[in-house]
Amino acid sequence: MLKAGYLDTVTYGFKRNDEWIEPTLRYTAQELMSSGTDDDPGKVRANKDVTNASFYSFMTFSTKYHQASEAERSAALGELPFNRTTASEPGVSGYLEHDHNYSAGGRSLSRSTVRSFT
Repeated sequence: MLKAGYLDTVTYGFKRNDEWIEPTLRYTAQELMSSGTDDDPGKVRANKDVTNASFYSFMTFSTKYHQASEAERSAALGELPFNRTTASEPGVSGYLEHDHNYSAGGRSLSRSTVRSFT
């Protein structure tokens, strides 16, 4: 998805009451406009309360994906390790804070993490 330019965002983390909570990570894909600056991988905040939460992931697709043919989209989805289904994107309990950037092969990913207001 990333290499083909089909990925817009992908979020991995925990949700409770249909909202992302800490610790959750969101990656946003972009074309690399110049040489990329890579941050250290970073850490996921430990010891966050995930009681009554479930692990979840949510992916959104780029304009390039939506403009691709049905055959191209099906082929790209077929390369994923599991079948993705249609769902509504969870809200965020708190806010997203940008914290890292990564780049390779002409693409870059920016990482944001969910932070709580408290």
